[in-house]
Amino acid sequence: MSLFLLQMAGLTGSGKTTLSRAIGASTGAAVLDKDVIMGAAERFGVAPRDLGGLAYDVGWDVARSMLANQMSVVFDYPASFKRIREQGACIAGEAGAAHFIIECWAPENVANERIRDRTPAHSLHPTTRDGQDNTFARPGTAPLSEPHLRLDTTRPFDDCLRKALEYIGR
Repeated sequence: MSLFLLQMAGLTGSGKTTLSRAIGASTGAAVLDKDVIMGAAERFGVAPRDLGGLAYDVGWDVARSMLANQMSVVFDYPASFKRIREQGACIAGEAGAAHFIIECWAPENVANERIRDRTPAHSLHPTTRDGQDNTFARPGTAPLSEPHLRLDTTRPFDDCLRKALEYIGR
């Protein structure tokens, strides 16, 4: 099996984490979850304003280490910032790994229902889609222009997983 780094993309409640975990279980790839890192950092006393940046820096370093040890990585971080996607491609390239992006999508009502049904991992974990930047208005954010697979996660989960695995060549 060839080495890969898969970046997940999509708004809160779009199904990124559920699909990430299934892809990891199906391929043996490590799943790096930004919310897990942010939750641990917050419990350690890191200020909320520093959580996101820290989670990305830790995630990139762990991804580099895992790829160097010939372990594929699923990066379960929203990829709305262009520089985040560029960083993923760069890290994959440095490791000689294939780079993929999967964008998860769900309608607002479904996403809000999913969000309501979960336990927040940290104080910044959204509890609703209200206020989410779905127009890419924040500086540095941009719609995906890179090759990627877009999945409607309201479709049967097994179909989504099958399409994701086919996309990454599994």
